[in-house]
Amino acid sequence: MIALGHYILLQTLGEGEFGKVKLGVHSDYGVEVAIKLIRRGTLEDEQRASKVEREIEVLRVGAERMSIADDSN
Repeated sequence: MIALGHYILLQTLGEGEFGKVKLGVHSDYGVEVAIKLIRRGTLEDEQRASKVEREIEVLRVGAERMSIADDSN
């Protein structure tokens, strides 16, 4: 069992160009999340780093929209 901050990392959900996606469970609340682990060195190329930055922005906007949708109930 590996811990990352308040999360315990469990099985691998998938693997891609930059690293792995693991199932994480919050150690206090039990909330499950997907955690993307990016291999060191994969961001040295400016084009690849830009691709990851775009992905982070898309996920951030999606999370904000989900939060707004949850608040409207």
